[in-house]
Amino acid sequence: MLIKNMVQGELVNGSVGQVIRFCTSQEAVRNKTEIATEDGLRGSERDARQVAARYDDSQLPVVRFTNGRELLCVPVDFTVDNASGETEAKRRQIPLILAWALSVHKSQGQTLERVKVDLGRIFEKGQG
Repeated sequence: MLIKNMVQGELVNGSVGQVIRFCTSQEAVRNKTEIATEDGLRGSERDARQVAARYDDSQLPVVRFTNGRELLCVPVDFTVDNASGETEAKRRQIPLILAWALSVHKSQGQTLERVKVDLGRIFEKGQG
């Protein structure tokens, strides 16, 4: 599952997919696999080569999302800013998490294409 917006309205926080392989960014350029960055998609060969130069031989996940698109997911920055807008903390990670289980809070407001729900322990109408 993506944890950051990559393509507004299409691949956003909460989009799910399946990791289908790992490859380097150079292999992605050769295979014409789009590269998802925090600035959006890099599909042109020139853009992709610029991104590829940053990640050298790192094996990165190629994800097939439920809408059919296949993207190489590269690390992006996650920041925490204070009230005055200054960066307090920053980390760099691939914007994916396992999605075999979601909390109610994470899934609230999402359109889920497939879902398996255990309603065996509900105790009040409307909980489902």
